Amino acid sequence: DHVNVVDIAEIEDSIKQILTPKQLEVAILAVQSGYYKNPRQISKKELSELTDIPRSTLQEHLAKAEAAMVEWAVKTHLSK
Repeated sequence: DHVNVVDIAEIEDSIKQILTPKQLEVAILAVQSGYYKNPRQISKKELSELTDIPRSTLQEHLAKAEAAMVEWAVKTHLSK
């Protein structure tokens, strides 16, 4: 076991570089609303109603944000 010290500001800057403002907004709302809880506490339809974004567009923002964050996390891990 070991502990890594990370700079939160550096992580925030990285996230802002890989996500568009809309992707970040939708991802934050999804997390805060319980979309990623098991079971889900909110549906994509309900998220789209909260944001006034069509469900298909919201789904696209979430999918792209998820893919970008997973890719960033894996690349960051592999580079260490």
